Parts: sequence; C-alpha cells; structure tokens
Amino acid sequence: MLKPLKTFSLVKRRYEMRDKLRKNLATLRQQDPESNTHSTPPPDEKVRLVCLWAMEYYSPTHTGDLITGLRKLGWDDFFDPTLNLIQMREHHSGGSMTSLGHLVRKESRRFPLTMTRIAPLPKSVDYAIAHLFSLTPELNCVVVCFVFRKDTATRFDRALRAKHCTEVEREKAGWKFLRPDHQKEREIGRIRQELSNTAMDWFQKHLPGLCASGLLDGEMPTCEGITTRVAEPFPPSSEHTKEAFPYTSIVGIGQYARDFDVWRRRDTPTLKMGFPSGLAEDHGLRHHAILATKEPLPSWAEHYDQPQEGEEVAHTHGLVSPWLVMWGVIPILKGYVRLIKDVRDSSALRDANRSDAAATLKKLRRYVAYNFDMADVASDLLLEQVSHNPWARSDPFESCNNDKRSLLAFLLKQIEPRVAWVQDREKSLRDHIAQIGSLLGTEENIRTQAKMRKMTWWLLTLTVLALLLAGLSLAVNFFGFLTDVGGLSGV
Repeated sequence: MLKPLKTFSLVKRRYEMRDKLRKNLATLRQQDPESNTHSTPPPDEKVRLVCLWAMEYYSPTHTGDLITGLRKLGWDDFFDPTLNLIQMREHHSGGSMTSLGHLVRKESRRFPLTMTRIAPLPKSVDYAIAHLFSLTPELNCVVVCFVFRKDTATRFDRALRAKHCTEVEREKAGWKFLRPDHQKEREIGRIRQELSNTAMDWFQKHLPGLCASGLLDGEMPTCEGITTRVAEPFPPSSEHTKEAFPYTSIVGIGQYARDFDVWRRRDTPTLKMGFPSGLAEDHGLRHHAILATKEPLPSWAEHYDQPQEGEEVAHTHGLVSPWLVMWGVIPILKGYVRLIKDVRDSSALRDANRSDAAATLKKLRRYVAYNFDMADVASDLLLEQVSHNPWARSDPFESCNNDKRSLLAFLLKQIEPRVAWVQDREKSLRDHIAQIGSLLGTEENIRTQAKMRKMTWWLLTLTVLALLLAGLSLAVNFFGFLTDVGGLSGV
C-alpha cells in the first residue's frame, strides 16, 4: 500500500516541478527581446577577429622535429632558419629572433616587398606571419599569426547579432535556464575552440613540438587579435558605473572581464593585452590571451609612400609577439607541473612493487620522455635567461590597474616560482623513479631466479623420466631378445 502512495507522490512532485519550469520559462522568454537588444552591438559597431597568434615550443627532444618540419616545408632554401637554430644551441644564452616571413599559398603573388614562403594554410586563413624565437639554448618557439579571411573575421560579430530565445538545459543537480546572452557567450566559446583547434592541427601536421605531443592535453597558448569600431576594449572598471557596451563582456573584453590581467602600450594606449588570470580557467581560457584595440590597428603607414597590404597586422605582430612568446612559457610550465603531479599521484608509483614491471614502465613512459627536457628547460629558465633577451630590455607595456608593475616583472613573477617547483620536484621524482627502477630490477631478478629454479627441477624431473623410459625400453628390448633366443634354441 505504501509503495503506490510513494510512487504517486513522486510523480506529483515531478509534475509540479515541470509545471513551474514551464511558467518560469514563459516569463523569461517575455524578456528575450530586451535581452537580445542588450547583448547586440549597435549598427555602427564592428567586432572583428582579425587574427590568432599560436605559439608552439620546442625543447631539446623536439628540436629535431622542428628542423625536419622546416625542411619539409621547403623553408631552408633561402635565409635558412635551421642554421641559426643550430648555432643558437651552441651559445650560453638565448635571445635570437628570426623572421620566417609571410606565409602564403602557392598561387599567391602578394607582399612583393617582404619575404614570403609557400605554406599550406587552413581554409579560414588568408595569410600568416611567422617568427622563430630562441628564448634559451634549450627552448625555442615558433609563433604564427594566422590572419583570417573576411567571413571568419566577422564570426564574432554575427554571433553577437543573432537572436535567441531562452532555453532549458538539464544538469546533474537540476535544470538551468540559458538566456540569449548565455547562448551567445557559448557560441563565442565554440568559435574560439574551433579556431584554436585549427591552429593546433596545423602545427601537429607541419611543425610538431611540446604542445602537439600532448603536454597541454590538446591545447596550446594562443592569443586573439580583436578590433572594435565603437566600444573601448577593456575599459577602466568601476563598481558604481553601468557598463556602456554589455556585448563586449560576452566576447571577454568588457568592463567586467575580470578573467584577465590587462596591459596597454605606453606609445599606443588603445592597444591592450589581456593575459588569463585564475578565473579564466573556469571559462575555458586557461591558455588563451586576448589583444584588443579600437580600429585601426597601429601601423607605420607614414614610412611608406603608399599603403601596403597587411602592414597594420605585421606592425602589431612585431609589437606584441615577443611578449606573447614569454607569456606562453607559463602554460608550458603548468603542463610540466601537472605532468609531475599526475605521475606522482598515479598508481604506477604507489603499486610499483606489486605490479608487473613491464606494465609499470609503460605507465611511466610518457613522463620519461619529458624528463630530460624538464631538467634542461628548468635549468635555463632558472638562470633568468628569458629576462636577458634583447626584446625584454625595454618594457613598453604598463598595467591598466594603475600600479607600478612592469610586464616583464609580472611575467617573471609567474615563471620563476614554477621553474623552481619543476626543478625541485623533477629531481625528487627522478630519484624516486630510479629507486623504483632498481627495486623492479631486483624483483625481476628474484622472479627470474625462481623461474630458473623451477625450470631446473622440471629439467631434472624430465631427465629422470627419460632415463627411466630409456631403461624400461632397454629392458623390454632385452626381454624380447631373450625370448627370441629361447625360441631359436627350442627349434
């Protein structure tokens, strides 16, 4: 009797909850026109995703893959960058920067006044600009600025202008209402992930390095280049003023975009860079920076007799790429930290003395592949090789928080403790693994000796059986011989 009543009560409660959801959804959908208008840019605004910087890093293990990739692309035919790369490895300090030129498709005849190289480019990319940096003798970086075609550059703007109605989404703990601004933010995130994956696919195919090998779980340090026509990106925040352009927060460049530490150039205050802070990891922006400015991009147009195609992007690339390369070291160190923690907390070390040696070594294979790289890279970075690079001697950026921090000090403050942690834990874990290797070797020797003893006993047993069978066979043959002799005698 109690079971039917309990089932009826449960069905009634679910019906009441769904009825409440329908009423709340109807109420929220009445506010959708206002929400759509609130999150849509004005007609004279243009939010353009001009380009995407992607940074791939090469430790000693991956430098050979970088040289092979450059040669397969045919980039060693003139101004061979591999020669400079090999020479820098023999120096005691880094700081080299080599231009790889503009990357264009085979049929292109653009940029006659600059060095161009033929390269296969993604469909969404118009052209690219690439540089090779040697931060230290043991750590190199290729940064590529992918400049998007018009249809890709306007995807953020189209996503912000799309009309949505409130939807309901099921969660583990219940239900969640997705307002129009939330749906736009989700679409912007999907576009970001798609373009970042495009950059990762390009590096995996042509110039694979640390990120392509899976150090950051399929991600790599990237930075978007966004321009606006009306709104000021990363405006000064104030708790008492209402945000003038709410749609900028959906893109991540608004007044309340607190996921980033924002910096601006002293000579070009409208050019701002936002590096992800701790809050950014909750929004899928762990290794993703944003460079934003109001149109137009900074340029050296006054130095040319006539406008040059792509000059603004090339000039901006020269201003920011060295600092993006320095910032990208932080995600690489985070990947090393996570790798060490994963190995330290895994069952491979905890149960090594009870598991099969081959299985344990298989679990540790990925860590061993990074082991020597971590030691070399951390050693170089701990010697402050990065801060001695030529492009780090002048610091043209200032904090937008009106404090006296320099961008170089901000980056080194995040790099140095992680380097010290990696170096210390790597050495400790290496000693631990060496002890485990010795233990596994001893256990395998004991197991081998035990198996040899068993095999010895089996061989001894088989030998005795063989002798017995041979003796029995000899006796049978001898008895048969005597029988034959007796028969002959009777005859």
